[in-house]
Amino acid sequence: MAKVLTVTLWALTAPFGLIGVAKAQNPVAATSVQIPKTWDGQGVAALEVPLANPAYSPVHVTSDYYYRMPARTIYKSYPIFAPGKGPAGYLDWLKEQEPEIVFDAAKLKTEADWVRAGEIVFEAPISYVPVSSYPLDDPEFYVKSGILLASDGTLPIPYVIRKKGVVEVGELSCADCHSRIMPDGTILKGAQGNQPHGRLQAFKIRQRAAQADDEVKQLARVRRGQHMIFGAPWIQTDPSELMSLSEIAAARGAIPPGVAPAKGRVSGMPCRYPT
Repeated sequence: MAKVLTVTLWALTAPFGLIGVAKAQNPVAATSVQIPKTWDGQGVAALEVPLANPAYSPVHVTSDYYYRMPARTIYKSYPIFAPGKGPAGYLDWLKEQEPEIVFDAAKLKTEADWVRAGEIVFEAPISYVPVSSYPLDDPEFYVKSGILLASDGTLPIPYVIRKKGVVEVGELSCADCHSRIMPDGTILKGAQGNQPHGRLQAFKIRQRAAQADDEVKQLARVRRGQHMIFGAPWIQTDPSELMSLSEIAAARGAIPPGVAPAKGRVSGMPCRYPT
């Protein structure tokens, strides 16, 4: 039986549940805030309708396992500016910054503190990649990907510092898919997103293919990524195994802006946010 460890929206919506609870309590006395149980085995089991073939239905982790998982550490994020939009020497300055943990439940004293904490979790990346993974200084990246910028010239993804001297790009936050850039450059958080995720991935696939020393290894790597996002255990021959790099890039590039690829395997990775 295929076992898929999933979190679903229970974990992702936990911070917003906390906000609602905080409003019902004394906003000054942090000790009075009752933290709801995020992961309930029976509730999760009843959340999904079993598949036609039960052999492929996901098997969720137990509550005991979930609460033994270490909570994610959320580090301070910094904006990424398009070329010519940020302050001079910005990256060098970032490399001098110490890592800073920005979520600490012990410091949440008021309702406003809890609201801001929910926003921090909403914006927190769960994946980190080297700055070199994005051609941030290449003007073609912005033209061909069609990425939308905020009015201050910032991208929808942040820099994160988890170790002094090492600047990374943070990915896969809730905000990544659920923030909308309006025509005047303002950001609506929690709205239907409108970033061209497919074209962004297509650009990166083509760039990596052009830079790869071993095309066979690069193709295998991209196919693994395809399987993580689009794969289904009941499809015994994954279509991506029959596709070339150019075909995969073309398929990704055809995804309309505002449509995020269904991260079936990625969003199924077990994670627990701090509460």
